[in-house]
Amino acid sequence: SRFLRALGKVLGTPAKGPGPCIVCTWGKEGSFALETGASKLTHQPAILQQKAVDSVGAGDTFIASYLHARLSGASTQASLHCGAAVAGRKVGQVGFTNLRSALPDELR
Repeated sequence: SRFLRALGKVLGTPAKGPGPCIVCTWGKEGSFALETGASKLTHQPAILQQKAVDSVGAGDTFIASYLHARLSGASTQASLHCGAAVAGRKVGQVGFTNLRSALPDELR
């Protein structure tokens, strides 16, 4: 997290809008986002499955779900949660079928 805070200082404050947000995924530790304009660090614990079946593509699934939520107007915390929910579902199954059902209702 010290790295993320230092990076936020380098990037500075955005002119308008929600501003840049740096997102790091750390597997079963969850994910972190640094909103550089606000110097705000947000953590989302991973949503773990009882059994990890197939982790291939889980990181990409997280990022895609996070971006979907963010571009739909969700907050940073809600977007991290969305990414964790869909990536968690991905790890608990083989393949990518029916991952949409893990999205929060307001983002389907």
